[in-house]
Amino acid sequence: MRSQLWIIGVVAAWGAGADAVQADIIVDFEALTHGVPAGSAYANVGLSFSGNAQGFVHRHAGGDARFSNTPSGDVVLGWSHGRSMFINAESGLVDEIGLHYSTRRRNTTLSLWSGMNGTGDLLASFRLPRNDGRRHANWDEILVPFTGVARSVQWHGAPGAITYIDDFSFTPAPLPGAMGLVAAGLACAAACRRRMRTV
Repeated sequence: MRSQLWIIGVVAAWGAGADAVQADIIVDFEALTHGVPAGSAYANVGLSFSGNAQGFVHRHAGGDARFSNTPSGDVVLGWSHGRSMFINAESGLVDEIGLHYSTRRRNTTLSLWSGMNGTGDLLASFRLPRNDGRRHANWDEILVPFTGVARSVQWHGAPGAITYIDDFSFTPAPLPGAMGLVAAGLACAAACRRRMRTV
C-alpha cells in the first residue's frame, strides 16, 4: 500500500510538472487580416499586441503587401505607425524568444522588458541587421536568450512596410499553481518513501 502511495506521489508530481513547464509556442500570424490591428487575436496563447501592430497579407492572397520566401504562409506582422510595436505577455515569457524577420532599416532594435508595453527592467536588447532591399525576399532567423520573466517584446524603428516579423516563438512562464502541485507531489512521494524505510 505504501509503495503504491509513493508511486502515486511521483506520478502526480510528474504530471503537474508537465503542465507547469509548457512547450515552445510558434505564432505564424496566419490568423491576422491585412490592415487590421492584431489586438487579442492570439489571446489563446497569452499574447496581446499594441494598437499599431497589424497583419500584412501578400497581394496574391488578398492583401497588398509585397514580400516573398516567408518561413510560413502569406501573412506577416508589422506596425502601421509610431516608432515602436509591442507584443505583451501578461503571464510572462522565459528562456528565449525566436523569430524570422526581414527589414530594410539599419537601426531596428528588439528589446525584452519585465513589464508590459516596454516598462520595468530591460532584460535583453538586440539590433536587427538590415537584411533586405526593397521586396522583402530575405528572411533571417534569430534567437534572443534572456534571464528573468519578460512581459513585453518591443520593436523600435520605422513603421509600416519596413520591418516584417514571422514565426514568433516563445516559452510561456511556468504556472505558479502548477509549480505548487509539483512541490506537493514530490513532498508526498518523499514522505511515503521515508515511511517505507522505517517499517
